[in-house]
Amino acid sequence: MGAEILMVLGLTVGLIVAIFRLSPIVGIVFLIMLLIGIVVFSHYIRKEELTELKGVIAHNLSISQEEMLFDVERMKKSFLGWKKLYVFTSKGEFEVNIHRDNGEWVGIDLISISNVNYTKELNY
Repeated sequence: MGAEILMVLGLTVGLIVAIFRLSPIVGIVFLIMLLIGIVVFSHYIRKEELTELKGVIAHNLSISQEEMLFDVERMKKSFLGWKKLYVFTSKGEFEVNIHRDNGEWVGIDLISISNVNYTKELNY
């Protein structure tokens, strides 16, 4: 996976240099579009990953996905994706530690913080 990333990075830098030599204005526009594309793609990947994680968490706790609320204030993420999530469920509050290998998540640990039924307490 690392070699592919380096190859794409090298091709991208080469393309940007070539476009800047042809026309600096077109190069700047291309660079801005590339940065916007990276941000949008990153957001899409994280959203997709969160949906996947939500399904795994629900399965591990034997609850439906509708019974879960994420604590957005305490979520921790890195460049590679989510590192730690906090979720409120009908079975209590849990800390979700995400294990990664080469940027892809490979497993989770659910650590119980409290046993309060948050869906009942919040009338959710």
